[in-house]
Amino acid sequence: MRVVDEGLIKWKRAGSSEAYPLVDLSNLAVLPKHVRPVEEQLPNESHRLWEDVTKNLLSKNYSEATRVKQNIEQKQRDDTASRKAKNEEFVPVYFEQDISSGQPVLTSEGRKVIEEELALAAAVPTS
Repeated sequence: MRVVDEGLIKWKRAGSSEAYPLVDLSNLAVLPKHVRPVEEQLPNESHRLWEDVTKNLLSKNYSEATRVKQNIEQKQRDDTASRKAKNEEFVPVYFEQDISSGQPVLTSEGRKVIEEELALAAAVPTS
């Protein structure tokens, strides 16, 4: 369970009343987002994958946004079922499979992509 108190996010164990600090957002600076144009993104990157949902939400076309969202989610379920039927294991490209530590760990490919994206962002002039 998450508890928010003026920027301080705390967590509680199930069945416990004691809250522990997780992160204090009031101490964090807001950084500008540098996102490649959608046409330069891979098909499964979030901004591209959810682009039609976002556009429909912003246009207040909620029924269409829901329909598109459900199609995306169904395709993901179908892809998972197809892999399972073929005994194919999903292998993440950018993160290590083992998440037992609770912390994401980048693969060498993940580190490479992050470094490339940071270099691209550094080359973009700020206004």
